[in-house]
Amino acid sequence: MPTSRRARPRRPLRRLRAWLRWYIVGVHTVSGRVFDVVAIGVVLAAVGMLMADSVPWVHDIYGPELEAFEVVVGVLFVLEYAIRTWVATNKLRWIFSFYGLIDLLALLPFVVSAFGLTYLRVLRVLRIFAILKVTRYTSASNILLRGIVESRTKIGVFLLAVVVIETVVAFTMHALEPQTFSSVPDAMWWVVVTVTTVGYGDVVPVTFFGKLVAAFTMVTSFGIIAVPTGIVASEVAAHADTKRTCPRCQRHRHFDDANYCCICAEPLPPVAGG
Repeated sequence: MPTSRRARPRRPLRRLRAWLRWYIVGVHTVSGRVFDVVAIGVVLAAVGMLMADSVPWVHDIYGPELEAFEVVVGVLFVLEYAIRTWVATNKLRWIFSFYGLIDLLALLPFVVSAFGLTYLRVLRVLRIFAILKVTRYTSASNILLRGIVESRTKIGVFLLAVVVIETVVAFTMHALEPQTFSSVPDAMWWVVVTVTTVGYGDVVPVTFFGKLVAAFTMVTSFGIIAVPTGIVASEVAAHADTKRTCPRCQRHRHFDDANYCCICAEPLPPVAGG
């Protein structure tokens, strides 16, 4: 009996912690996702405030209001970090995890501002990556990362070929129009600007053959953009296993004989070809 009496005061705290973990911090509930959306809005508003505060006339007129809003945002970030740390099952593991460190970085602007390093407040934009920790985004990023890693050799060979072609074009333009392109590096700069479809227009060819080579370079730029995209897309399609993805919570690892999602109990789509 004495043991149960000592445990009674802890029960409300345990219930509150469980409630916060599931309904606020969790991403599989409507309230948790609403909390994330509101947090994103606060982050974007804080970054917009930082940008507006850099404008002299805005700072002169709305300086006190912007500082008050910054204090409110700082308090909200501290409360959120405290809540996430409190509801974590393993607090040390959470604090030193990737997203825990990002949450901690978001608090640094309010600490370093005391030392006059106000421009480090832009670190709060890192909060976006912490509160977008949703299963669908994590799985999609992992598939994309695997696709890029698997296609690194093909992309590397392709980029090497692009560099060779750009070098040949640069030497050709320097030989055709030495008065326009006084050196090969100048011609190389023009080739890079043209291939990337930036087109500053600071240097343009004037001779017929120079324009002909420029037209060839411009047309080639479309292929340079499309080829790596196709390589990565093919690798991503090869690694994307979406045949057993939950349509509700986007959990994508299920056994072939499973009928319901192991997270939210949503009925799963049938196995392809089954």
